[in-house]
Amino acid sequence: MGDIDLILDFAAGLKHQAQFRDQRLLNALEQEGAGFLRFAKACMEKERRMNSMRTPTVSTWEKSTSSAMFYRTRPTAADENT
Repeated sequence: MGDIDLILDFAAGLKHQAQFRDQRLLNALEQEGAGFLRFAKACMEKERRMNSMRTPTVSTWEKSTSSAMFYRTRPTAADENT
């Protein structure tokens, strides 16, 4: 199983865990996966800012998004149909 498949499968498992409302797993995820979560947040923030008409574009060397430098943002729904 490739890394992307592993992440998708794990995300589905996390969604399943939500019904149990047991914060211990999320606490462990935040502790054990802190680096991954920071990276994911940086990528999503870059994408949000790139797709926003109201926020300034992302600088490649900006500290908050520098780890996401090679993340290529997905097109907005409006751009997908052009």
